[in-house]
Amino acid sequence: LGLLLVFRTNTAYERFNAGSDAVWEVTSRFRSVFRQLIGYLSSPSVPHAEREAGVELIDAMCLFHGWLMTAYLRGEPGSAKQAALLRVALGMPPQRPGGGGGGGG
Repeated sequence: LGLLLVFRTNTAYERFNAGSDAVWEVTSRFRSVFRQLIGYLSSPSVPHAEREAGVELIDAMCLFHGWLMTAYLRGEPGSAKQAALLRVALGMPPQRPGGGGGGGG
């Protein structure tokens, strides 16, 4: 009985460790992209409009990272409200109901 309990505990720990490693990998890659983007945007040769767009992208990535981790840990898919907020954060036009492409002529 003790051997079975140890086996179950080790298996649970291995699953937890694998999930923890995956979360840290995602977070590490986000941080790496943040650092690269901030390094690029800190250059004086970057136009003001491009710098503003970069800051908005960093804001959007922070939102996305939080939602991604929350959805993963809770086992829930993202909501339409989150998708709409992410589109706004990225400076994209809101998606129209029905997703129609364009009209006539």
